Amino acid sequence: VSLDVIYWIGQAYYYHLAIEQMEWAHPDWRLLPARENPPLGKYVIGLGLQLNGLSVTNVDWLGVYYHIIYKGWGQGREREQPQAVLDRMQPAVRELFVNHEHFEYPVEYATTARAVMLAFGVLSVVAVFVLTSLYTSSLTAFLAALLFSLHPAVVLSYTEVGVDILAIAFSLLAVVHFVLIERRIWRRSAHPGL
Repeated sequence: VSLDVIYWIGQAYYYHLAIEQMEWAHPDWRLLPARENPPLGKYVIGLGLQLNGLSVTNVDWLGVYYHIIYKGWGQGREREQPQAVLDRMQPAVRELFVNHEHFEYPVEYATTARAVMLAFGVLSVVAVFVLTSLYTSSLTAFLAALLFSLHPAVVLSYTEVGVDILAIAFSLLAVVHFVLIERRIWRRSAHPGL
C-alpha cells in the first residue's frame, strides 16, 4: 500500500473525532496531522469510510506514516511533532510496526478510499462535459470529457488516494456554477424585466 493511502486514510481519524464522536477538545487535535492539510480531504474520505461502515478510530495509520518518513523529521520541534503521533499509537500496533514493519488493516479501507476518489473522478468528468457543453456541441463536450478522463495526471488522481481529484472536482464545479451565474446575469442585463 502506498504512503498516500496510509496518510489519507489516517487523516480520516479527524473526521471520526469531529463528526462521529464530536470530540473537539480531544488532545489529538493538538497533533501535527490535525493542522497539516486543509480538512476537506480528511472529511470526504472519512465520510466515504463511514458510509461503508468503516471508521478510523485512532492515530495508528498516521503513526505508521510518520514512522516510514522518520528520516526526514529533522531536529527539535520538527522531530517532536511526528514523535508525538507515534507515542499516541496503540502500543501493540506501534511495536509490531516499529520492530517488524508490519501493519495489518482490512483491505476495505483502501478499497473504500479509492472508490471515493473514483466517484470524484466521475464527478470531474461530468463537470468537464457540462462546462464544455455550455460553449460547444455535445459531441465536442463528450470528446473533451473523454480526453480529460484519460489524461495521465487525471487518471493518477482518481486511482490513488489523495486530495488532487477533490480539488479538481470542486474547482470544476465552482467554474460551472460561476458560468451559470454569469449567463443568468448577462440574460437579465440584456433583457431587463425578465
